[in-house]
Amino acid sequence: MGRSGLGRKNFSELLGPKWVVILILFLCIVGAYYECLPYPFLNLDDPYYINDNPYIRDLGWKGIYKIFSQPVVDNYFPLQILSYALDYQIWHLQPFGYRLHNVVLHVLNAILVFLLLKKIFSNTWVSFLAALLFGLHPVNVESVTWVAERKNVLSMALMLSSFLSYLYYLEEQRRTRKIEFYLVCLFLFFFALLAKVSSVVLPILFLLFDLSFQKRKKWEIVRDKIPFFALAFLFSVLTIWIYHDGKYLVGYHGSPYRTFLVMINVFVEYIIYLIMPVYLDHYYWTLTPQSIFERQVLLSLTAIFLIALLAWQSFRRDRIFFFWLGWFFISLLPVLNIVPITILRADRYMYLPAIGFFYLVSLGLWKINQREYRPFFLPVFLFCSLLIVGAYASLTIERNKLWKDPVIFWKESLRKFPQSAVASKYIGGIYWARGKNDLAISYFREGLRENPYEVALLNGLANVYIDKKDTGKAEELLLQAIRIDPGDSNLYTSLGVVYFQKGKMERARSYFQKALDLDPKNAFARTDLGVTFYNQNRWEEAIQQFEKAMESSPCHIEPYLNAALVYEKKRLLDKAESYLKRGLDYMPDSHATLFTLARLFFEQGRIQEAKYYLSQAYWLKPDDRNTHDFLALIAQGEANHSFPEGVRATLPPQPKAMGLSTHNPQGRESL
Repeated sequence: MGRSGLGRKNFSELLGPKWVVILILFLCIVGAYYECLPYPFLNLDDPYYINDNPYIRDLGWKGIYKIFSQPVVDNYFPLQILSYALDYQIWHLQPFGYRLHNVVLHVLNAILVFLLLKKIFSNTWVSFLAALLFGLHPVNVESVTWVAERKNVLSMALMLSSFLSYLYYLEEQRRTRKIEFYLVCLFLFFFALLAKVSSVVLPILFLLFDLSFQKRKKWEIVRDKIPFFALAFLFSVLTIWIYHDGKYLVGYHGSPYRTFLVMINVFVEYIIYLIMPVYLDHYYWTLTPQSIFERQVLLSLTAIFLIALLAWQSFRRDRIFFFWLGWFFISLLPVLNIVPITILRADRYMYLPAIGFFYLVSLGLWKINQREYRPFFLPVFLFCSLLIVGAYASLTIERNKLWKDPVIFWKESLRKFPQSAVASKYIGGIYWARGKNDLAISYFREGLRENPYEVALLNGLANVYIDKKDTGKAEELLLQAIRIDPGDSNLYTSLGVVYFQKGKMERARSYFQKALDLDPKNAFARTDLGVTFYNQNRWEEAIQQFEKAMESSPCHIEPYLNAALVYEKKRLLDKAESYLKRGLDYMPDSHATLFTLARLFFEQGRIQEAKYYLSQAYWLKPDDRNTHDFLALIAQGEANHSFPEGVRATLPPQPKAMGLSTHNPQGRESL
């Protein structure tokens, strides 16, 4: 098909003879990623999409309807959420299965890259090397290893499949088959949008392909894209509305002019880091230029001018470089901050754009060896390819090791960007959750030295002092944070916990209520308010707050436990049992819930049921002393065929106050 080199083969013939290439891609990519499969979820986005997401628990028609009928985690990516729901049915909350799903999709994308390039340019070796570089380049680790980025690998698979269908639509002569390919292309694009809205660029890529390689009339080029642009417009408006409604739209970084300058630098940095991916990170600290005459901006503009000049020359010849530069730029459009977003630069934004870079590298290597080493050009080409692929693969394996522990992950980020508050916040939060308060304090303080007005760091440090019972220091830090940002509901939740510890229940209640006035969905403030009512013997009001907390955040187990303890106190054991089982529906791996249920059944003389739940609790925490002693007690009673009157397992007799950050050392990103 003109310069594109499209053949006349059937789709089945395209797949059939290439099984060896597909097998090599599979083995190489799985080999680079297999070690990371069992690594834990990252404490950024993963908890919101997986651990705390009630929508993935129900794969029935009602659950699927909920996924597709409303935004989930403040985004409308229903296909992504549905894929997690499928994972949950098999793996529950085990990271292995979720990450395996990502890796399989990445392998599929590498295969689709090969098929697409082979279809367009008809060079098997170049297409294979480009696909291998795509599969093994470390810039793609973030998209594959980070479970929350399922939307990236999933939407890419659908976009590339849609593009392949478009190529077959263009070459097909039979009207019926042509319509079939067109409809398949359109439906795949629709599903790509359901996976990630940045797929809106696909019809522009179709136009770019037609302009570069097709000889079609102008109206023909535009006409068959109209349904695609209509869908793209619809999803764009929907996304902007969701972000606006959720107050997630941000302003430009300084100003539109300064944002434009920083994105000039970022555009060139993307290309540099594709060539030499030795300083990649998850959370880049990007400086915002003040003037177009700054050195880095001028160098970036010069580089862009030279690249554009090469593209113009290419347009007058074979248009290959022109096409791939256009592909790179168009694919980046949703994240170039034309419509401002929180993130300025991220490796995951390279997943689709980098295909052109990998093809150009492969093609350049092919042509150089063909010209310089003609008698031995294929062996030399293979040797050079192995050097590049091996270097990228080793970097990918090393980068994957950072995901073994979130502490390792964030320490590496802090090493590269010590001025970033984000890494200090997450490391401090992790150590805090693990009970290593002194380490948590050191990292929170380190972050505050660089960012003294970062309220998340002040809140985190205050909550560590709450755990250490130093309520005076915690109160001082929280009041300082509130002066900086009086609209942060988490600060009032933590301050309420301070006054709860001091025994000032009315003051604690007022701060929990203030947090809820600012954010009615703050489940931790809602639960803490219920605990406060409980301690004032206002049990019915406590239950109401626990119910509202369950409604706003069904996957947090504390409201279920607290409600059960209230009903246990009232000796309404059936109600206590129902709350605990509701909690287990969402959090089947909650040791505290299993243990509490076992105790509840034991007290009612339902020994076998108690033993069943206690055995599950023991499987989760075999080193827990209470669980071990309780099992020994049951075993002793069964051996003696009797249980002494009044024997009880040791559990806290009442709900305990909790602060947001204590139970939620995690964060959110957008896109």
